[in-house]
Amino acid sequence: MEGTILETTIMEKEEFIIRQVQARQFLYDHSIKDYRDTTKRENAFQEIGEMIGMKGEDVSKKWRILRDRFNKERKLIKETNKSGALANNSKQWKFYNRLMFLADHVKPRR
Repeated sequence: MEGTILETTIMEKEEFIIRQVQARQFLYDHSIKDYRDTTKRENAFQEIGEMIGMKGEDVSKKWRILRDRFNKERKLIKETNKSGALANNSKQWKFYNRLMFLADHVKPRR
């Protein structure tokens, strides 16, 4: 039972981080001038962290993990579609659709 409670809390924190980052476009949109303002970015992650009892640097790390996973999943879906292979029966990652706002702002590595 405790594992389930902990998992829910982690998922809720991840969902919260996603919502808060989405509300702060300068945290993910390279075309915005403030994207390069490291102090503003650090302060934003610190502010988000204070809301959920995490350190700002931990929120920043969690955001990078979520963003990178989105890129990995997106690349996998594109490769599957490109090859014409039937989609496998595995479930789609739980935050994939929630992070689609990143689609125009991040490019997966090759």
